Amino acid sequence: MKIKFVIFSMLISLFLFSCTTSSTGTIPETAITPIISVTGSGTASAKPDMAEIQFGVQAVSSNPTEAVSKNTDQMNAVMNVLQSLNIDDADIQTANYSMWIEAISDANGNPTGEQRYHVTNQVNVRLRDLAQIGALLEDVINAGVNNVSGITFGVADTKKLTQTAMDNALADAQQKAERMAEDLGVKLGDVQSIIEPGTASSPSPIFAESAIASVDSVPIAEGQFTKIVQVQVTFTIEP
Repeated sequence: MKIKFVIFSMLISLFLFSCTTSSTGTIPETAITPIISVTGSGTASAKPDMAEIQFGVQAVSSNPTEAVSKNTDQMNAVMNVLQSLNIDDADIQTANYSMWIEAISDANGNPTGEQRYHVTNQVNVRLRDLAQIGALLEDVINAGVNNVSGITFGVADTKKLTQTAMDNALADAQQKAERMAEDLGVKLGDVQSIIEPGTASSPSPIFAESAIASVDSVPIAEGQFTKIVQVQVTFTIEP
C-alpha cells in the first residue's frame, strides 16, 4: 500500500511540474524577414519572317460523289500551285476535311426532300518567304480556293526575342523595387525569389498602319511580332 502511495505521489508531482513549465515557459518567436515583391514586364519586337495561312475549297452538289470529286479536283489544283511556289511538303498540313448535308426548303419553309452536299477541305500553309504571300493568295484563289480563314505572322526563332523580353522584365522589376525602397526609406537587399508565371508570356502579331506592303493585287500588313514576358521578383529589405 505504501509503495502504491509513493508512486501516485510521484505522478502527481510530475504532472504539476509539467503544467508549471508549460504555463511559465517561453515560446520562441519566428523571425519575419521584411520583403518587397514586384512584377516586372518586358517586351521585345521583331519583323515577322514567316506566316501561317489557312485556306481551302468548298464544293456543293446534289450528288455526294460529285461533291467529293469536284472538291478533290479543286484541291489538287491548289496543291499544284503550292508546289510551283516551291513550298516544302512539311509546311503544308490538312487542317479540316468535312461534309455536311443541307436540306432544301421551298419559299414557305417546307422541306422539298432535296439535299445538297457541302464538302470542305482546308489546309494550313507555313510560308517562309513573305514576299510570296500576295502571289500565293492570288494563284490559289484562281485555282479554286473559296475560303480563306486567316493569316498569322510570326518569327521562326523566338529564343532571342524571349531572352531580350526577359532581360527587360527583370530590369523593370529591379527599377520598381528600387523606387519603392527609396520611397519607403529602406535599403533594398538581395533577391529572394523569381517567378515567371506560365500564362504571362504571349506572343502576338501587331499590325501597324505603316507596314502595308502590296504584292500583286493583294495588300498584306505584316506589322511586328511582339513577345511579352512577366516576372515576379521578391527582394529582402536590409535591417
